[in-house]
Amino acid sequence: MDPLQIVARCRRCASTLLLAQATLCLAPAALAPAAEANEPVAAVQETFAPLLTGLRPAHETPLALARAVALGLRNNLDVEIARYVPLLAGLSAEQAWGAYDPRIASEVGWFSGRQPNANAVLGVDRLTRTELDERLSISGMVPYLGAGLGVDVAGSKRRSNAAIATLSPEWDASVTVSASIPLLRGLIWNEAWTQIKVSHSLSVAAREEFRERLMDFVQSLEVAYWNVVAQRERLRVAEKSLATAETLLDQSRSQLDLGVQSELQVVEAEAGVGAREFALIRAQERHQLAQDRLIDLVLGTDLSGAANLRFVPTDAPDAFEHRAVDVTQAVARAFAQRPELAASQQEIERLEFQLRYAKNSRLPQFDLQASYSATGKSGDNNPDDDLCSSLASPLCEAGESSESGNAGFRKSFSRISGANGGDLYNVRGVLSIPFPNTTARKAVAKAEVELRRATTL
Repeated sequence: MDPLQIVARCRRCASTLLLAQATLCLAPAALAPAAEANEPVAAVQETFAPLLTGLRPAHETPLALARAVALGLRNNLDVEIARYVPLLAGLSAEQAWGAYDPRIASEVGWFSGRQPNANAVLGVDRLTRTELDERLSISGMVPYLGAGLGVDVAGSKRRSNAAIATLSPEWDASVTVSASIPLLRGLIWNEAWTQIKVSHSLSVAAREEFRERLMDFVQSLEVAYWNVVAQRERLRVAEKSLATAETLLDQSRSQLDLGVQSELQVVEAEAGVGAREFALIRAQERHQLAQDRLIDLVLGTDLSGAANLRFVPTDAPDAFEHRAVDVTQAVARAFAQRPELAASQQEIERLEFQLRYAKNSRLPQFDLQASYSATGKSGDNNPDDDLCSSLASPLCEAGESSESGNAGFRKSFSRISGANGGDLYNVRGVLSIPFPNTTARKAVAKAEVELRRATTL
């Protein structure tokens, strides 16, 4: 059981005992003289005195409203849990940008093969070939447009015993720049960009919902604070009313002894005292319930089972400044700053992004792809090749027998921009038309219905 509930039940038990005491005071008073009516009361007090005296008095702690709000925000477990919601939503919004992170890839491969040869042109009985290739690529997407860019650098070394191979080993190098852009489906409202916009709307909505949660909690704490003040005033009034009734009872008994009043008037005065005692017990119970509510909101997780305290509000309602409210300005400010309205607006914005993405997905796919490659080649003259002696090839003239390690790669890359370099251009269009495109068409209809529902709410 919650410690606060245990404390509240103990206090309610004490209130019940006092209520029973007041009831016993009223019942005999209507049927017997005053002296006889006090005997049951004395018996009840004697029976329950150990229990009533065993309740130690609560420690009274002064508490200002600002301090109560600060402690409540720090100790309330629900508020503490709600703090993580906008944090997680913000991290999700930042995570969505990861779709545009550049990707770096490296690839290294080695191949070796030997097989019988049936082609007389190659000039060997068994053809052997070894190849070592390396590749480094960087690719990524362009935000908003959905276009893709890439740079690819590759190099390879080939060695063969074929007589027609002019160079062995042969070093090849290439640098390729490629680009691809969607012209219909995927342009702007592609999956990555839509996810970024949606995540941002969810992040803003989460902050507004957390702000609403804080405002509601502060409001409930302030209501509990002023309720304690109000119940304290009602308790003070009940105590004064009881004191007045007891004074009137004493006067009635004195006048009864003098023969001025009748016993019926004394009984009526005793009934008045009993009613005031009952009202006092109810006021004490309401005040204690208000105290329990305030203690729960202020202390929260810091409340222990051994806690026995009572807050004494130090702020008074009269101490606050009364301001006139312009209804028009107040309504306009509420529409501009109310968190639940801002969260609803973000939800509408999110659904609008989803609708745009659904409409874009309904279009045919038409992508434009382009690439450019620059190549270079170098190597050693093949000792098994007889063609270099009869051909005036720049490669034959540039062949060296001393290339080893990475020197061949460096020379092949250096020849990319030279007269012996090669150029490769590639332009391609890709068209794809889904038919009848049921998924995309129904997604648009669903998004439109959800948007209308959100605007209606």
